[in-house]
Amino acid sequence: MFTVTILLNDAGSYPTFQEAFAAFFEGIKINLENQAISRIALETACFITFSCVVYGNSRRFTMDFPQVAAFACKAGLIKDGKITAPIPEIASDVIYAAFLSAHAKNVAIMAGLDEAFPEYQCRPNEEAW
Repeated sequence: MFTVTILLNDAGSYPTFQEAFAAFFEGIKINLENQAISRIALETACFITFSCVVYGNSRRFTMDFPQVAAFACKAGLIKDGKITAPIPEIASDVIYAAFLSAHAKNVAIMAGLDEAFPEYQCRPNEEAW
């Protein structure tokens, strides 16, 4: 299941990444056209979350706007600033790998923040990671 978040508001859940991406793209586009979104908000408050079960445990992996945009371009979902029609099918293992890669980058960033600012402890405990 893929959940779209635009400006920290739930914009719906979708069974496929392609459907989630289309909703994400349109939500971002509307907010950009209305000048209702800043670059910082775009990069920090807009994301797609992939929920799944791994070895019997529920997990959530998130791709933020820059990660979604990079993946969409690489996967051929966007061309010339528009969604390609029809939206191409992407193998599920490619989508999962993209979310896991994004997760690994996010964990590395949080670990770096912990090291740089130990007094803030961005990671509450090792078990959470």
